[in-house]
Amino acid sequence: MKISDHLEASGNWVFRWRSYLPLLLIGLSLASLREAKYPRDHSVAELMWKSLAVGVGFLGVGIRAFAVGCAAPRTSGRNTREQVADTLNTSGLYSIVRHPLYLGNTLMWLSVALFAEAWALAIIILLVSALYHERIIFAEEAFLERKFGDSFRDWAARTPAVWPKFSAWQSPNLRFEWRHALQREYLGLFGLITTFCVVDVVAHWFCFRKLDLDPPWLGMWLIGLGMFAVVRFLRKRTRLLYVTGR
Repeated sequence: MKISDHLEASGNWVFRWRSYLPLLLIGLSLASLREAKYPRDHSVAELMWKSLAVGVGFLGVGIRAFAVGCAAPRTSGRNTREQVADTLNTSGLYSIVRHPLYLGNTLMWLSVALFAEAWALAIIILLVSALYHERIIFAEEAFLERKFGDSFRDWAARTPAVWPKFSAWQSPNLRFEWRHALQREYLGLFGLITTFCVVDVVAHWFCFRKLDLDPPWLGMWLIGLGMFAVVRFLRKRTRLLYVTGR
């Protein structure tokens, strides 16, 4: 098998399981807390640092939500069995970076390491993210090049893969549909919030041998839980979040 065929095959395998493989990083994050100097104290500086880490994660969710909310139908989906793209997204976030969803993922993963103040873990996450997404990107772009040919190659030539080129911004061809973005990304947001809280609880256990959750993160989790319950109900019991054609 040619190396390019091997890379595409392995990329398709990672693509198929991309929703589950990152869960391995959660275990690594929790294990890293055994040696982390966390929590050092309850100072304002400590709270500000963790708030910054949470902000990085929320930025990642926001990037994903905006990309999904402006994407054309049957693109940027959660399909797992095969690659799907009825059209080529080249406007909005896709005008400044070819893979905004994976940029968002990386920021979300990185934010957990920053929250835990586990610096070695942050480096590991960046390296794993690069290798993990490289395989998926290879498979996706091979598929897109076969399907869209010169249109894909022209877009790829002017648009970076994962590091945004802000000067190339073009307004989205489709308006942002917040309902579509909400129902697609609410689970990821709640999962991120829950991970922050689990990290905080486990860190307290390793440091003080007691189960505890700091009030700011408890409040954040309760708000996230309420949002999760409301969105879940609306998705399952109503058509309020349904957007025709998306």
